[in-house]
Amino acid sequence: MNIKWDFTGRNYVVTGSTRGIGFEIAMQLMAAGAAVGITGRDSGRLAEIEEDCRDKGYKCFTAGADLTRASDLTTLADSFINRMGCIDGLVNNAGINILEPADGLSLEAVEKVIKTNLTAPMILTSLFTAGMKKQGGGSVVNVASLSSKTAFMNHSAYCASKEGLLGYTKVAAMELGSHNIRVNSVGPTVVLTELGKRDWNADPEKRKHMEGFIPLNRFVEPEEVASAVLFLLSDEAAMISGEFMLIDGGYMAGKGI
Repeated sequence: MNIKWDFTGRNYVVTGSTRGIGFEIAMQLMAAGAAVGITGRDSGRLAEIEEDCRDKGYKCFTAGADLTRASDLTTLADSFINRMGCIDGLVNNAGINILEPADGLSLEAVEKVIKTNLTAPMILTSLFTAGMKKQGGGSVVNVASLSSKTAFMNHSAYCASKEGLLGYTKVAAMELGSHNIRVNSVGPTVVLTELGKRDWNADPEKRKHMEGFIPLNRFVEPEEVASAVLFLLSDEAAMISGEFMLIDGGYMAGKGI
């Protein structure tokens, strides 16, 4: 990242931030001076991150949570607010995908995807923006997906959850704007997290085929998603709200032609 952001004195919470995109967002925020609340289900990994951040001199707070449980959402919000004070920004990054054909969906899988990808961001935004209203503003960024705008085979629950997240982003931006709270979303194509690298490198022909649909002819790096998120959180994006920023290398540019 070449841009030098300054988030000194600000507090952010990033869900699903023990690995991948969320971890990169959290690390970039802390490197820019922010205090960051990191969430995940792996207590060992949370402890490891906390120790590493302490060694770096970063301001890091951690909390374990299962975002499919309603009680965990309230406990998570209360935990960070009690320890960090007012939260200036929330990044709803946590997400899962369970592949199933449209004519073979299981209720358990659909509910798990929807609760994680859509319900949790909605409820957490409600919980954290209550404090943002009192302090005069804030920013929320939802990590949606390219799947928010186009369909992929066996992605019924995932596409539904991510399209729903865009609808929620627009409503929240309208309703919270008068409180100086901005709400936006980003939509990456395939991101080369450690998991992404493993899956796509295992099938070079499949990877080459998918990259062929992307005009820039490559997948996205986690730090590139993080940079876009930090921009939307920053004061440089003070008049951007209710928007969806694709990070797809031009994938959607020619759709429909």
